[in-house]
Amino acid sequence: MVIAAPETKQQRVARLTGYNNLQCPACKKEALISIAIIPRVRSPTGIGFLTKKRFV
Repeated sequence: MVIAAPETKQQRVARLTGYNNLQCPACKKEALISIAIIPRVRSPTGIGFLTKKRFV
């Protein structure tokens, strides 16, 4: 009896949809790798409609 390793989320998407999101979209041969992590962008506080008082 052989116990298979659990599949990752990327493997599950590739199995179910046929689309491999780790594969290069241009050449379809090479695997994509992470070169940098882009930080999340947050809107500045104190600006915008959320801070204005609404008069009814």
